[in-house]
Amino acid sequence: MDIVHEPLRPGHLENFRSAVAMGPIPDSQWGAALAFVRGDEVLGIVGGWSNGDAVELGLALSTEARCYPVSMHKLALRFVAGMHRLGHKKLRAWPVDVQGAEWLRRLGFEPVNSGAFERCRIQ
Repeated sequence: MDIVHEPLRPGHLENFRSAVAMGPIPDSQWGAALAFVRGDEVLGIVGGWSNGDAVELGLALSTEARCYPVSMHKLALRFVAGMHRLGHKKLRAWPVDVQGAEWLRRLGFEPVNSGAFERCRIQ
């Protein structure tokens, strides 16, 4: 199984929305994030900050995310292991920076300290 780092694009997130409204984080505090996809389907995004807080999109992985800072490779490996059990063979990971945060906002997301997000169809 591979984890591939690529630039995040707005289209990757168009079928996701926040399930829980929480307090925003300033752009300057955005850190690394991982976006998981199967083929062209985005499965989830995990974003983390230096204090270890995390936000997840697409998959309810909040328990895992709160246990490990997102910047640590072992978090990605834990998610990879979980995805493999679900039959997902290849994952890609994108970094999210300030520009990525703006894309998230344009798509209707709010950056948050931690919480679960859900997949939905945007009307």
